[in-house]
Amino acid sequence: MARTQRPLTRVPKGKLAKSRGHVTMVNEIPLCDCCKKRLALVDALIRAFGGPTWGYMCKVCWPLRGYQPGSTGTGVGQYLVTPAELKEYREWEQGGATGTGMSFEAWLKDVDGMLEDLYGVSYLDLADQPYRDWYDSGMSVKKAIASLQDEDDMLSAFAE
Repeated sequence: MARTQRPLTRVPKGKLAKSRGHVTMVNEIPLCDCCKKRLALVDALIRAFGGPTWGYMCKVCWPLRGYQPGSTGTGVGQYLVTPAELKEYREWEQGGATGTGMSFEAWLKDVDGMLEDLYGVSYLDLADQPYRDWYDSGMSVKKAIASLQDEDDMLSAFAE
């Protein structure tokens, strides 16, 4: 069955596309070093325990330690992902051909999700495109995104 929702939704849109310094791979998601109750979301400097040290923090403890949500990067902190999650995300990112039994609505949701992830915009924000023709011709989601990048100058304005 085709996936219509972006995997790794706990990682903000755009952070995986620009993964250098924003995500780090762990074999399994550990518990938060601060509360020891919830699964960690990030690894970042913990300003406690007798001085700054790197540790794992959940989505509750992270802002409590003075971080703004989404403030990641080299030297600041990274979102934690497992190899399996990253593989699932990369497969979703590649997009499937319509021959997999994906409905037009599911295909368009995947196009929209990828646009949201890469540029923070919806297909509805862009100039009209022949989405139905692309779907009917068997175009993959990835190729549709590439076509939008080639044909729509507005996407460059949304690029991070």
